Amino acid sequence: MNNRYLFTLSVFAGALIGTVAYAQGHVNSRASTPTTYDTTLQKAFECRSVASNIDLALRTRHIAPDGQTHTTLTPPLFVLGFKVSDVTVFRDSGEDVYAVYLKDQGAAVAVALKKATWPGAAGFSAASVPGGMTRLACSISPGPAGSGDGDD
Repeated sequence: MNNRYLFTLSVFAGALIGTVAYAQGHVNSRASTPTTYDTTLQKAFECRSVASNIDLALRTRHIAPDGQTHTTLTPPLFVLGFKVSDVTVFRDSGEDVYAVYLKDQGAAVAVALKKATWPGAAGFSAASVPGGMTRLACSISPGPAGSGDGDD
């Protein structure tokens, strides 16, 4: 085979491999970046705020706001620094309750709650539930429609 053809073929193969590696790295970096909806959910589960896009955020993560359905989140959220996969949400016109379930974290949750300094942190409650889990619930009065924190 002619050296010119071998050189062209090797340059093309190198460019193709580089493009695929760049695309893979770009996709993986985006997958690990929290979305706007995840940030919205994190703020609600941390009792910080309920944004105007909360309904879309719940639908995006397939979370039923009925208070009964446990949803396993993949990928998990981070709430008060804890990796959270199991959640429930109850929403009605007067109060929203956002609950996360943490395995074997009772003492650490108590410390995290003491460190929470934002105004809504007083709305937290923690309780042990069967299965060695701690249920950390946040109650928020969402206010009038469209009065979220402006994070859309």
